[in-house]
Amino acid sequence: MTKFIGLISAKGGVGKTTTTINLTSALYFFKRNVIALDANFANPDLGIHLGVPNVTKNLHTSLKKKHSIRDSVYKHPSGIQIIPGSVSYKEGRTAKRDNLLSVIYDLFGTTEAVIIDSTPGLGRDARAVIHASDCLIIVTTPDICAVSGSLKMVKLAKELKKEVLGVIVNRKRHDGYEMSEQNISEFLGKPVIGVIPEEDGIRNSLQTNNPLVISNPNNVASIAFKKIAGILIGEKYMDNVEMGKEDSMFNVALKRLGF
Repeated sequence: MTKFIGLISAKGGVGKTTTTINLTSALYFFKRNVIALDANFANPDLGIHLGVPNVTKNLHTSLKKKHSIRDSVYKHPSGIQIIPGSVSYKEGRTAKRDNLLSVIYDLFGTTEAVIIDSTPGLGRDARAVIHASDCLIIVTTPDICAVSGSLKMVKLAKELKKEVLGVIVNRKRHDGYEMSEQNISEFLGKPVIGVIPEEDGIRNSLQTNNPLVISNPNNVASIAFKKIAGILIGEKYMDNVEMGKEDSMFNVALKRLGF
């Protein structure tokens, strides 16, 4: 059964696209059949990050019902599957956002999960992704402004009757000026399922158009992404001796969704 998991954030710059790419890659590491979908309608970066910036069949053309979204799936040289968006300004402005739910349903049964990158914020674009998702993961940086905005995303998800499985804290610097994972979890009322450190390796991977998890699998950020993927599917990443002690609540939520 295909599950659609939306990655949402209150503000831009928190690393949601790199999280989408590397979480998909980490699930691929576990030999899971997963697709990364770029549903940031106005500013899709996923294809740019992976060296697929301009393709004739993409999410935007699928939304216009020119073809099935299945025809927009591309296999990246790394092995992961992606559905990029159009980088055209006109296509972004005229995207048929309201068709997202009906269009992506054509992927049902073709893959285990679709990880959906979204437009940040509380607007129409983000709501389209939330409506199309079975469940949500919030991506935030550990600063008070981003976390405060994330609380609005929690409330929006509740308003739209969608479950937030947890929070990924991205770009952790460990500089003493950040909120702790415990404080973030208590503030948002949701579990922190993973922490990704600020890493030059992520920037380097963008230069080579490759996911960090695949190009540098032993990087600390790569390991962090694989730990999160392990929690998602209920499998233990071999370097994570603590997993299994802390993931029970999250696994229960995933089991309710049949993932």
